[in-house]
Amino acid sequence: MQHPTTFRLPSHFYVVLFAAILLAGGAGTLGGYLAGASSEPSPQVVEYVSEPAAEPRQIATQFLEEDPDQIQDVIERSLPAVVTIFGLSQGDFPSEGGTPRGPVSAGSGFFFSPDGFLLTNNHVIDDRENLRVILSNGEFKRADVIGRDPYMDTAILKVQGGPFPILPLGDSTTLRTGDTVLAIGSPLRNFEGTVSKGIVSGKGRRFPNRVATESGELRIDLIGMIQTDAALNSGNSGGPLLNRIGQVVGMNTGREDGADGIGFAIPVSHIKQHLDSLVTEGRTQHGYLGVSFRPVDEDVVVQRNLKSDRGAYIAEVVADSTAKAAGIQPGDIILAINGDSLRHGFELGEKVFAIQVGDIVEFTVDRNGERLTLSAPLQPRPEPVGLE
Repeated sequence: MQHPTTFRLPSHFYVVLFAAILLAGGAGTLGGYLAGASSEPSPQVVEYVSEPAAEPRQIATQFLEEDPDQIQDVIERSLPAVVTIFGLSQGDFPSEGGTPRGPVSAGSGFFFSPDGFLLTNNHVIDDRENLRVILSNGEFKRADVIGRDPYMDTAILKVQGGPFPILPLGDSTTLRTGDTVLAIGSPLRNFEGTVSKGIVSGKGRRFPNRVATESGELRIDLIGMIQTDAALNSGNSGGPLLNRIGQVVGMNTGREDGADGIGFAIPVSHIKQHLDSLVTEGRTQHGYLGVSFRPVDEDVVVQRNLKSDRGAYIAEVVADSTAKAAGIQPGDIILAINGDSLRHGFELGEKVFAIQVGDIVEFTVDRNGERLTLSAPLQPRPEPVGLE
């Protein structure tokens, strides 16, 4: 299954419909965003292993010289928890074992709970039916959709049986550029359990994302994405990105179209914030700012004759949005969110990141050289279609 082609936002303005609690970004390849198979979420408590990150200096000392045996041990422990995901049409499944017949869509996923809960990308399972996973031992299992979050391109599936081997969820906030990472998945359909090694090439990247809603398709960046040069190909989506001690630090999501060595993963710390609601309710809420903007830079200052040299220049305000309710106007420059200054315009989403839907958002705005303070409750994003 070839990864869909990269789509990009307009070169000058960026649609910002930001999450209150999440997301991650860069530029890359995604796909398949319409209604997907879904099952009734079951109210339950899921136990999973969440580990604090190892102290960076301790890791640096431990791996001062690369230890191949250590890496191999991590791989051997991790592979059994990684699965291949297939979505087929009716009649395409073998009765027992064997290879599925007919067209398939493939991606990757990994168990985070011994009870059979696994994580993958929403675009891997979106608009698919009759999901199956292939375990590391080759066994086929049915997978039911428990929760979907198109805005964060995340989905949770449930496989009956167990206990299953799991991967511990780490802390992506402590990642440093240059850290060694391992990507595991099933690229190009036929290469289950493929491992590639690389480094964290960058952090805080943006990654285009499209979400179908009743009011139309929204283009909303995933933000805070981990960039890596570990090889990611079609089929790697939904697989884990591990640190050198075997903790999940990200979920592989896509790569820059036409480029080698530029892949992106959703930080696991963003995902962890929504696990409970996805498991118990089948969905989660994200905040809706509702503006298109351009980061203020030297060119914008000259073109618009601005008095501020930082912040987010507002090009458009969406009706029935948080920004509209606060009184933000096109031409305003947002300088700070809740008193926290923007070093650059792209921090706008990151500042809204931790604000809960319904909480008051305070904007510090420059309007034609006048400093204003505006505020409004953070509204939820439009409901994606296909969530039942």
